[in-house]
Amino acid sequence: MILIDPETVMTRTIEAVGRRLGEWDRRARMRRALARISPRLLVDVGLSPEAVARESRQPFWRPLAGDLDALGGAAPAAVTPGPALPAAVRPAATLPAAVRPAATLAAAIFPCRA
Repeated sequence: MILIDPETVMTRTIEAVGRRLGEWDRRARMRRALARISPRLLVDVGLSPEAVARESRQPFWRPLAGDLDALGGAAPAAVTPGPALPAAVRPAATLPAAVRPAATLAAAIFPCRA
């Protein structure tokens, strides 16, 4: 007979819910940041303004579209990171709240090598 520890089950459930809420928050922030980027800049990074507009209208519980999902954590495979930037040029955690989503998106598109 296998005994199931209720505390372990509850802990794992709470952790899973926390991960899901975090993922939903990341998607919502990404979509809001994408919606604020000018069409000219979108074309510069290889995204069509129509695809971004369509994606920004999606609800937070739907996964990001394939080409936009790469922006959530790393640069797309076709982008080669440039030379490392000095620490003074890198986005700091002290940026104003209104600028942070755009800085996060820029860091995802143009990662700095340390």
